[in-house]
This record gives sequence, structure tokens and C-alpha cells, in this order.
Amino acid sequence: MRVPQTAQRTAAFFLYATLICVPLIAQVQAPASRPSPKAILVDPRRAQSAIERGDNAVGEGRVDDALAAYDEAAQFAPQDATVLGRGALLRAKIVRQHADKAESLALTGDIPQATAELRQALRIDPTNAVVAERLEQMEAMKDDDALPRPQSIEGLPQLRTQKGKYNLNLRGDTKSAYDQVAQMFGIKVSFDPDLTARNVKLQVDDLDFATAMMLLGEQTGTFWRPLSASQIFVTADTPEKRRQYAVEAEQTFPLSSAAAPEEMTELLRVLREITGSTRIELDSRARAITIRDTPERLAVAGELMSQMDIARGEVMLEVELLEVDRNKSRQLGITPPSSAQAFLISPNDIAALSKASDVANALTILGQLFKAKGFNSVPSFTLFGGGNSTFLLTLPSVAANFSDALTLVKSGRQVLLRAQDGKPATFFVGDRYPITLSLLSGSLGTGTGSGTPPSSILGSLPASTTFPETTFNVGNNPVALAAAAYTGGTLPDLAVVNSNDNTISILVNQDNGNFVSQARSPFTLAKGETTPVAIATGTFGNTIVNSNGVTVSPVDLVIANSTSNNVTVLLGNGDGTFSEAAGSPYPVGTNPSAVVVADFNGDGNLDFAVANKGDNTISVFKGNGKGGFTAFPASPFALQNNATNSEKGPVALATANFKNATVSNPNNNTTAPEVDLAVVNETTNNVTILLGSLIPTGICG
Repeated sequence: MRVPQTAQRTAAFFLYATLICVPLIAQVQAPASRPSPKAILVDPRRAQSAIERGDNAVGEGRVDDALAAYDEAAQFAPQDATVLGRGALLRAKIVRQHADKAESLALTGDIPQATAELRQALRIDPTNAVVAERLEQMEAMKDDDALPRPQSIEGLPQLRTQKGKYNLNLRGDTKSAYDQVAQMFGIKVSFDPDLTARNVKLQVDDLDFATAMMLLGEQTGTFWRPLSASQIFVTADTPEKRRQYAVEAEQTFPLSSAAAPEEMTELLRVLREITGSTRIELDSRARAITIRDTPERLAVAGELMSQMDIARGEVMLEVELLEVDRNKSRQLGITPPSSAQAFLISPNDIAALSKASDVANALTILGQLFKAKGFNSVPSFTLFGGGNSTFLLTLPSVAANFSDALTLVKSGRQVLLRAQDGKPATFFVGDRYPITLSLLSGSLGTGTGSGTPPSSILGSLPASTTFPETTFNVGNNPVALAAAAYTGGTLPDLAVVNSNDNTISILVNQDNGNFVSQARSPFTLAKGETTPVAIATGTFGNTIVNSNGVTVSPVDLVIANSTSNNVTVLLGNGDGTFSEAAGSPYPVGTNPSAVVVADFNGDGNLDFAVANKGDNTISVFKGNGKGGFTAFPASPFALQNNATNSEKGPVALATANFKNATVSNPNNNTTAPEVDLAVVNETTNNVTILLGSLIPTGICG
């Protein structure tokens, strides 16, 4: 059955009218009134006039006039959020522009101009605590200001030539060429008696004095030096003549008071490498570098130091944490319909609608239809279907809710992390109390005990703690290290395991806290020994004769190799070098991850145990006291993994006498503390304790 066009047009009219008349609800929460120092009556007209003046001032770039106009408008309309927001938004925008420009200037080293920008921002918003704090930080960076330029070198002759540029067309020998150029620029020239003349042909236009003399020196193999304001001396450009006649001077360059000793030493090294000067001295007490060399090299050194003396690099991370009322935040946007209803209308109702004489009659019929379905009025609707099945579908309202985003913030907190190159980092949270990272150590103070007042505990903290740091290069991806006297010295050296390149680095102690790499460090493990991940040290009993003719037992190494599933034993040579033991590498379980050294069977010789992460086993090897090893009969033994116990992923080992037991030494009928094992299981999140019942022929856990 076809619906008559009259009914279709009527339904379309109601649908169109309903959609275009959906109310737009603006819910703006007015800010609380602020007390004004002057009693100014609310006047919306004067407020609007002030806003217009402020908008015009913004368009013309008169920021101060715009802020004054917006502030005046806020006084005449203190309850209007739109009026109040005009001034606040403009003030925040300008402050942000000044702050961003200040940070850009600080990165280029222009601290004075950066602080000027921050002061301008504070003039616009004197209550901005973040800008005020940043201004204090930049003013504290005065130590990083550029070093004062050294005074010009005194006592050197200053050549005064005629200004201008000339065209050169030189023909003749060396002396005549120099005479022609000297005459052009109004000076005189004298020559070394040993100077050998060369033929010169040089034609170049538009040259100043410096360029002309440089080209002439290249053509003739000579160099010159000033004798007075109007005379120069020319000689052959050879090392000997340079040594005899080149002008030398001495100049002292001051260093920044903030430069650390290691920074001054590094600067001295850079100056020597770049300038090629050998007569450079550093006076760390006077904080100055003195150089004696040619004026050209002194100029290079001065320019180099000025370029290196820039503000320290700085990284600042600022995070704002805002707690938002979620209910209010939902009002910023479109609220979609939550439900709709559809119901069947009969052919008789459709016929009645098609016979409606006017809109009023059609509305009456529609009202009766919707009232029968529980509606008190005619809602928005549409028709769909046709024939014997025609439906009315209600169209629920769609609300567009918009509110001021500023009213949604319930609370805020700022987190600021600032790290400056070569200086302690600072971390600010909330009220921003600075915490110097160098204070975070295990020996901050002695205030302990319950009931101790907080003030007494804080009073026990040191004023400052510094941790000197020195780094040493090793191999690729170092993962483990051990300390022992590998070179036979009085203080321990370091052995470092480098996993990615299968090497071992040896750092030799200089007995003053400093280390240097051993001459052959790092050295590579054998071809079948890959991905070392763990290391242990001990004296396995091999002997050598040292440089003093004394027979000693040096310190040795045992290394667990993860991907080759074996263990390397390296016997020490007493000088920081090692030789692989006979029988090494020793096969173990899958993916060994840890190794420890101990006397497991009490015979007086060191043994070692290995945790194998891949197959959940422990490998134990017996030492013979001469640097050799054999697996115990029960090795490797599996950890318990059954219905009641699960011990998987062993990654770390420790040894101790956990039950205070002893074991007899079969070699000399003495007793020794029994050695037990503690195993950390990464996969099952537990620890296994293996109590050793030690006998000469094996180990039982």
C-alpha cells in the first residue's frame, strides 16, 4: 500500500521542524565573585565597551592597552565568565610567549636576555610562581656567563696600511713583487739576505692587503712579519726561518670559576690538539691557561675558548597533573540519544492522516496516536516501512552541551625535573622543595629509632654529599664483573664480562682509586665460548714464578657462557693476563646464567657450581687443586618440579653454611664448614635451599 504524498509531506514537515528547533543548552558555571578594592557597580554596557576597546588594541598589537581594557571590563562584569576569560587568556598567552623565548635564548647561551624576557613576563603576571622560580634559576646561572675576553697582546708591532682594495698585475722576481705591493699600501719592505728570488706572475683584481700578501706568500714560498707600523720583513717560509724570525707572544686566558678540574684538563688537551702548540700551561689555582706561541695561534686559541665557553646544556621536563570532574567534562560536546521507540500504525490511521484537511487536523490525529502509546505530546518522529507494515519511529532529542573548560579543573599539581650538564639535577613536586640527587645514598645520617622527632632526623642529614665519578671503556654490552688482585697488587683489580662481543676486560688498579686497561684488554674468548653472562673468581691452585722469583698462586676466573652452554676456566698469569685451563670449556646445562666458587666437598680445593636456566638444573664441578676440574658424579642435578613443588628459571646462586654443619676432609682428617647453596628461581618466583651432604665421591642435595 502506498502512503499518500500528503501524509509523507506532513511527516517530513514535523521531522524538519523538530530537528531545527532542538535547544542548544549552554551550561556555564559562573566563577565566584571576587572582592574589589573599589565599589564599582555592575554595568554590562560599560563592560562590553571595554571589551571592544581591548579587542581593537589586540588587533593593533597594543598588548598593555588591551590588558588594561580587559581588566576594566572585568570590574564592570565580575560575574561574567566570558569577560573574565578575555583578560586571563591574553595574559596567559603573552606570558607563555615570553617564557618560550627566554628558554630559546638560554639554549643559545644568552642568559641576560633570557632573564629580561622572564622579567617582562612577571611584569604582566606578577603572581605567576612558575615564571618567578625559573627567573631565580636563570639568575643563578651567572657562573656560566661568558669568560672575559683576554686583553690584546701588548708590545707587538701593529702594521698600519692604507685602506682599500687594489688590482694586482705583478711581473718580476720575489723582491720586486713585494716592493710593488708595499708601495700600493703605503709601507716599506726589507728582505732576508738569504732569500732566494723566484719569478712571479700574478694578476688578480680587487684585493685587500691581507689577501694580497697571502697570495704573494704562496706564490713565492715566503712569509712576512711586521717590524714597525710602516715596515715589514720578508724571508723564506721554512721551519728554520720560522723559528728564527716568527713573532711569538705570551697570553693568559682566564677560565670560568665554575669549571671543574677535569674540565680544565680536557680544555688543555683540546687546545694542544687543535692549535698544535706545545708551550701551554694550566694554573688550576689561578684558573687560567697561559700559551706562548705566534699571534695567529693565540688568536685561534682565544676564539676556540670563546666558542667552547657557552652555557651548560640543560634538559627540563615539566608535567602538569590535573584532576578533572568527569561529570562536567561530559558536558563538553554532543550527548547522543540513549533510546528510541518504534510501533506499528494501522491502515485506518494512515487513511485518517491522508484525509487530514490541514496541519491542525493532522496534529490532532497524530496526538491521538501517540497518546495511545503513552506520549503526552507529539515527539519528533519518522515513518518507515510501507504496504501493510508501516511504523512510526520516535526521534529522541540530541543535546549539545558546552561549558567552560576552565571550570572543570578541581585541582592541579606541577612536576618539574631539571638536569644541567655537569651539575646535580633537581626534582620539584607540588610545592617544589628541591632534592639534590647526590644526597640519595645509604649514609645520609644517624638519626634512627622510634619516636624520634622529624626535626632531629632531618638535622642529622649532611649539608651535601658528592660522589666522584670516573668511567672506563670496556667491551660491548658489559653484564657482570668481579674484583680481585689479578695483577698481584695490594688493591683489587676489575674483570668485566662483555656479552655481545664475547670478550673480557681487565681494569688494573693504580692503587689510588683510578684504573687503566690492561695492555691486552679486552681479550676474546675462544670460538666455542659465546655470550658470557656471569663471572666468579678464586685461586684454583695453579702456580707461577713471579718477577721476584717467588712461586705464587695467582687469582683465576670462571665464566658462564649462555648460548654455547659451557663454562670457561681462565688461569691467571699474575700480570692481568690469563691462559685457558686444560679441559676448558666444560659443558654444563642449557643456558647457564650464574656461577659461584666454593669448596663443596671439604677437600681444601675450590670447586664451582653453575645455575642452568634453560633446563632448571645445577652443574657442580670438583677442583683438583692444580687448576683442573671434573664434574661431580651427580652433576648436573635437576631442581624439583613435580605436583607439589615447582622450581624453574634459576638465575642466581649464593653459598653459605645455612645449618652450621661441618664436613670431614678426607685428605688430612680435618673438618670444614659445610657449604650449602641458595638458588633464585626467576620463573616460579621462589628460592631453593640445597643443604649439602658432602662426601668425597659426589654431592647430594
